[in-house]
Formats: sequence, structure tokens, C-alpha cells
Amino acid sequence: STVGSSSCTSCAPGTYSGSSDSNSCDNCDVGKASNVVGATLCNDCVEGKYQDSVGQSACKTCRIGHYTDEPGLTECKECDGGSYASSVGSSGCASCVAGKFSSAGESSCTSCESGKYQDSGGEDSCKRCAAGSFSVFDNAGTAA
Repeated sequence: STVGSSSCTSCAPGTYSGSSDSNSCDNCDVGKASNVVGATLCNDCVEGKYQDSVGQSACKTCRIGHYTDEPGLTECKECDGGSYASSVGSSGCASCVAGKFSSAGESSCTSCESGKYQDSGGEDSCKRCAAGSFSVFDNAGTAA
């Protein structure tokens, strides 16, 4: 409220006032948001979401291939090679299975092509078959 006011003004979404004798509202910090009028605090963005600006009423959702695995983050992390996040708002990445691989930030794993294989999970590339051996396009978990 201001000096001589007959009423108090509620804080707008994206702002808060943590004390009863405040004369202004503060912006929510990065990593936090508040979507209510009259907030006394801002909430951390949950896993799978982030906020990189102050004074926001909502958190942003991580895009495919990215994630946040703890609350209150200001940016999403990219899935490492050998893992993926197939949906928006992911809180982690899944590992590729044997016979498949992925580059960083991918939404899925790719099958090894003919002549290559991958006998381990969580890898970012396939191995070439040695001379005298081959693989066909069948997810090539082991060299034939």
C-alpha cells in the first residue's frame, strides 16, 4: 500500500510479497514462478521445467532431447550421446539399448546400419564389423 491508502494492492502473477508491511512486490527469481494473485512466495520450477527470466507466472517446458532432473533450474540439460528423451518435459534420459546409438540431444536412438554393430547399451556410435564378419540391419546387437 502507499501512504494514505485506503486499501492494499495484491501482487500480480510473477511477483510476490513475503512480508505484511511491504510497500511493493518483488519479481520471482529465475528458476521460479508464481501464477496466483497475491502470492507470498514463488515456487521452484519442477523437474522437466525451467525458467530463465525473472517475474514469470509459469515455468517453461524442456524440449525433446533435453531434461531437468532437479527443481529450480534456469535451463534444461541436453541428453548425452547414447541416451535420449522422447517427450517434452522430461526429468531424465533413457539409455539406448545394444544395437542402437544416439548423438547428444536426441529424441530416440537409431539402429546400427548393415556392416556395423553395437554390443553395449548407452553408446553414441556403432562399431564396424571386422574383416571376415558382417551384420545385417536387425539392430545388430552382436556381430554375426
